[in-house]
Formats: sequence, structure tokens, C-alpha cells
Amino acid sequence: MGFTNFPNGITSMGVPIAGSNYAGWWGKDVWFVDDESGSDGYSGNEPTQAKKTIQAAITAAGKADTIFLKPREIDTSIHSNHGYYTGTNIIPTGKTGLAIIGTGRGIGIGSAVQCMIEPDAASTDTTITVQSPAVTIENVGVKAVASGSGAIYASASVAQAYGLTVSNCFFKDYLGASSSVGSIHLVTTHWTTIQHCYFKECGVAIHHNSAVAAVRNIVIKDCDFVGAAGDWGQDIRLGDVTEMVIDSCRFAHAQPTAGTRKMYIDMLGTGGTGMISNCRFGVAATTQATVANLKGTVLMSDAFGSPAAITS
Repeated sequence: MGFTNFPNGITSMGVPIAGSNYAGWWGKDVWFVDDESGSDGYSGNEPTQAKKTIQAAITAAGKADTIFLKPREIDTSIHSNHGYYTGTNIIPTGKTGLAIIGTGRGIGIGSAVQCMIEPDAASTDTTITVQSPAVTIENVGVKAVASGSGAIYASASVAQAYGLTVSNCFFKDYLGASSSVGSIHLVTTHWTTIQHCYFKECGVAIHHNSAVAAVRNIVIKDCDFVGAAGDWGQDIRLGDVTEMVIDSCRFAHAQPTAGTRKMYIDMLGTGGTGMISNCRFGVAATTQATVANLKGTVLMSDAFGSPAAITS
């Protein structure tokens, strides 16, 4: 049996494979970003001609394109010295279906940390602002500035930023438990999926509220919320959401003690409809009221504290 060799590896086929996401194969272009060796004056269409900044690649990209980020090298003598892609980034209208994907080595948190994004030191702006529909952000770490505007912000009040997918990402740093800002901050965005993400001491991890009408469909699944209880006010804070699903999430800290709400899952307004299932909470209590403030018609099934099942 003969073998076919590709001199440039999988990139000889035109598109690198990153994780399980093949977004971009149906778009016109794939873009590359390399903070260490790239230049915003380069074309950005191949690894050796990579853009330096994420924003330059976003500006150059069109609908359904994919942006791949090169992983930063990690200083093995200092485990936290992984370097950052620095700057605030806006995905404006007209970029429907754009995907930003980190290509860090390995899977999970380690891979996302190698493609860590943070705003400029003096900035209080959101790290990534989404203003187009059907955007995917995958396999990156996103840091928020304390007392700033969050790590990812999407609002249908500004533009139709519906259909957002955030997958296999890492979020860190405390925003303030009494703040109205979450690490992922959503305003009236429909059909959002947040999956396989890791949140560390965020104050409020996911904040989703409605400025116009009830939000339709939000899925939060297989996410981890970790850190000290004093660095959490609400892990998930939701307004009026219909068809909500929170499934297979792990809240690996004691009941939040910061701010005034002090709740793992906190629903505001009139509530919504949906299901909380297969979740675990780092608290010994067995009552729903201890872990979640539910409004509307929201069922809690197969959600566990330690060690007993949570009851109404």
C-alpha cells in the first residue's frame, strides 16, 4: 500500500483541523493570527503571513470565515506565564457566522490558556464584543478587567447577535459579585449555547437579561464553576428566558458569599421556562432554595448537592 505525503502537513489541504470545529470550510477564507511573529501588514491567509492582532483578522474576514489563533509559548518555570493576545476586539455587523478558534496544544483548560486574550491594561472595555449573528468562539481563554465590561458581550439591542456559541473556553478574574456584568454578558440574545467552559472566580459567570422581550433558548451545559465562595455572587444570573436548559454543570465551590444575592443560579424578573438537570453543587444542603432562586416554570431534576438529591 502506498502513502501520500503532504509537505506542509494537514495545511496542504488548505485548512488546518482544530478540535472538532470545521467552521470556515464553507466560507471564502481562513485567517491566521500570530501575536509573536505576525504583522497586521501581512495578508493573514497563511501561517507564515499571519496577522498580529485578532482585530486585524476580524476586520479582514468576511461572513462564515474562520480565524485561527496560534498558541503562545508557556514558560515552564512559571506556570502562569503564558502570555496574552492583548487588545479589545469587536466583531461588527456583517460578519455573520465568523468563528474565532484557538489552536492550543492538547484539550481543555491547558489548550485554552495558550490562546489567552485580555484587554489593554488601561481599558475597561469588553474583551470581545459580538454584534453579528451565529458567531463561534472556541478553545480560547478570555480575561476580563476587574470592574470592567466583561469578557464576552453580545447584545441584540445593539445588533442581532443571536445564535452565539461559546465552546471549550476558559474565563478568569473577578468582576464584582454585586455588579450587573458577567464574564459572559448577554442582552436579549436568542439561541445561545455555552458549553464545555471553565469559569474561575468570576463574581458572575453568565449574566443573561432581557432589555426588550423574553429571551428564547439558552443552553448551558457541561461547564465548571470554581474558586472561593467569597469570589462568587451568582454563578448564573438569568432574566426572562424561555426554553432554558442548564445541564451537567458542576459548581465546585461553597454557596456564594459575596454581594447580596448569594446564589448559584439566580433568576430575575418573572422568570422563564426550562430545565436544570444533572448538575452538582458544592454545598451539603438538600433544598432547592439553597442553590437556586427559580421563577416561572423551571423544573429541577437530577440535580445534586452533597450527598442528597435536591428537592423542591
